[in-house]
Amino acid sequence: MINLYIDTIVKKIYEIQNKEKDKFQEVADRIYSSLSKNGVLHVFGTGHSNLLAQDLIYRAGGLVPINLISNPSITLEHDPVQASMMEKVAGISEVFLQGHKIEKNDVFLIISTSGCNQVPIEISKSIAERGLFTIGITSKDYSEHIKVKKNITQSLYDIVDVVFDNRVGIGDCCLQHGTDSYGTMSTILVSSILNSIIIHVIEKYNQNNQNAPIFVSNNLSDQSSLRNAQLLDYYEGRLHYT
Repeated sequence: MINLYIDTIVKKIYEIQNKEKDKFQEVADRIYSSLSKNGVLHVFGTGHSNLLAQDLIYRAGGLVPINLISNPSITLEHDPVQASMMEKVAGISEVFLQGHKIEKNDVFLIISTSGCNQVPIEISKSIAERGLFTIGITSKDYSEHIKVKKNITQSLYDIVDVVFDNRVGIGDCCLQHGTDSYGTMSTILVSSILNSIIIHVIEKYNQNNQNAPIFVSNNLSDQSSLRNAQLLDYYEGRLHYT
């Protein structure tokens, strides 16, 4: 079954790259334009989507001006059961935005594979009302299934400016044995979308003969650490850890 799992994942990655290629260019243009004017890319997700958002932060080979918006109540390290419940609670999303300097020139990216939990939806609406350009990563099939099953009127893809369909199946699994579903898909597929977005943005800098604000691995040399520190100084007050 492992071969089937790998084949399915690879097929879907190619499908995403082919079907969503115009969107990659569009969001890269918007993010590059924002960062060129000292803007920041904010990222948000709950539960396992939060892990994927975290992976963009302080990443060697990744962009510096990326701000993680998070809260222990919606992440997995303390209480994953509570996090799963909290992401479905209405009326609490504004708390998670407090303390972050979010400006109209910034870009906001929301990850939610199911696309129907209250917190990501409310965050998306709040940010859209502020006039920011919004990007969503979700599964349209999964979202449509939940919308019908739970009689939900809106999902993430109804709200954001540009949505990437991660092609994850209903239940986030691609293998079946009897009544058991397994072989989680979203981790790899969403990560491939996120990294593709970052690469497209960096290539915009390259095309314009500009140095992109990219982290270098601190393991390479003392000069690498110095470079990273200088870049972080430039964005002081805009990132959650500066």
